[in-house]
Amino acid sequence: MSALRRSAVALSVAALALGSLSACGAGAPDPAPVADELVSAINSGDFSKVQFASSDAQAVAKAQETAFGPMGDIKHNSTVSSVAEDEEETDGVKTATADITTVWDVDETDKDLSYTTKAAWEYDKDAEQWKLRFDPSVLAPDLETGGYLKASYQAADRGSITAAGGKKIVTNRPVIRVGIDKTRTEKANWEKSAAQLAELVDIDEEQYAKTVLGCRRQGMGPGHRAAR
Repeated sequence: MSALRRSAVALSVAALALGSLSACGAGAPDPAPVADELVSAINSGDFSKVQFASSDAQAVAKAQETAFGPMGDIKHNSTVSSVAEDEEETDGVKTATADITTVWDVDETDKDLSYTTKAAWEYDKDAEQWKLRFDPSVLAPDLETGGYLKASYQAADRGSITAAGGKKIVTNRPVIRVGIDKTRTEKANWEKSAAQLAELVDIDEEQYAKTVLGCRRQGMGPGHRAAR
């Protein structure tokens, strides 16, 4: 091979290598680090390290304070479930999408509040950076500007106790409270009235009569709750 041809081959190889390097340099970097920065910011409330496409760290921090503030002292933790560059560009712009899972430790049980949201970035070729397209729905599903999460607690209904055959032996039932109103009868009638009432509701007559006579209250005396 002549010296001239060897030089031409060497130049071709060098040009191919340079072209490959140029192609690699034109690609966007892995979006995983910016996704990690986002969840770190959601967890801390400090968005100063996050790059934004059309917002700023101060405005987003305020939006999160509005959204999460009513949750009070309940702790939350956000993690990246998945993140990847999108296969197709949008209007000639590279984009990336992440699934963000947030868990709120609402009580001491394992039944926490958990949800997944999506976050999207666009790649700024001039700045060579992924920039977050912030939307309140990044913080919570379907959240809009000014919206917020709020915790409220409701006591559970009392459960029933059942026998082996499924029959309810302890359960919620309507209750009627009955008793003796001493102001509506003479003192001489208190004992007799108490005994009659005790017989009617099927409780110990002598014991209930003693209870009524011993009660200092002159209005409704000791009552008895009867389930209907």
